[in-house]
Amino acid sequence: MLEKEEKTKVSLKKEDKKQRLLDAAYHLFVEKGFRDTTIQNIVDYAGVAKGTFYLYFKDRYDIQEHVIAAQAYQLFQHAIEAIAIQCPDRFEDRVIMAVDHIIDELMENRDLLHLIRKNLSAGLFEPKLVRLLEAQNSEFIKVFEQDCKASNIPISNPQLMLFMIIELAGSSCYNCILHGQPMDIMEYKPYLYKAIKAILHMEEL
Repeated sequence: MLEKEEKTKVSLKKEDKKQRLLDAAYHLFVEKGFRDTTIQNIVDYAGVAKGTFYLYFKDRYDIQEHVIAAQAYQLFQHAIEAIAIQCPDRFEDRVIMAVDHIIDELMENRDLLHLIRKNLSAGLFEPKLVRLLEAQNSEFIKVFEQDCKASNIPISNPQLMLFMIIELAGSSCYNCILHGQPMDIMEYKPYLYKAIKAILHMEEL
């Protein structure tokens, strides 16, 4: 019993150190930018030894991928919660509500948008990151797949369709929000949502 408790304590300490590193990396990437943040900066901010970093991550690029996946997951989770509260009747309206919620969060947090850049789909579909956050990632995908089956819309590959929608929204909204190109995000939204509806119904053609 005592041995089991000790193992649990050790496991919790490891997770705490890993989370501190992730939190530190996120803060520094937002504050200084990825290019100007060193591993030493991250471990100093997290208050851990440099060797501890390499127990969890290979290099700066590795921890950056973890941070992006974790932040993207939070966006998707918030979107699921928003849908659960308002619960539109139509499948396509629920999809658009999820995308709209994510866009609004990114509009309010441009630092996060700078960090994620055009990699919003990484948290759901990048193979390595999917393994890292398997339970969390599968939740959003599972909700989408269940809604696909419940709708009368013919969709042969729900995951591919979800990928297309997220890639379209993530890459195009990045430029609209940060640079106003090709237009302001609020002007762009109606065009985006028409495109998403077309994607959802493309197998009916």
